[in-house]
Amino acid sequence: MSEITRGVYRDAELPLYSWLFELKEKGRTDNKNFAQILIDATEGSA
Repeated sequence: MSEITRGVYRDAELPLYSWLFELKEKGRTDNKNFAQILIDATEGSA
């Protein structure tokens, strides 16, 4: 994860538990991704 992205997530107001999914091209050997999906893991847990 880039330092810029890391800073955005660190400064964001996120729920206590969140899931982060990173989408990458199959077979890619470096650490580059083309999308990130952030999901509230506490939603619907009342």
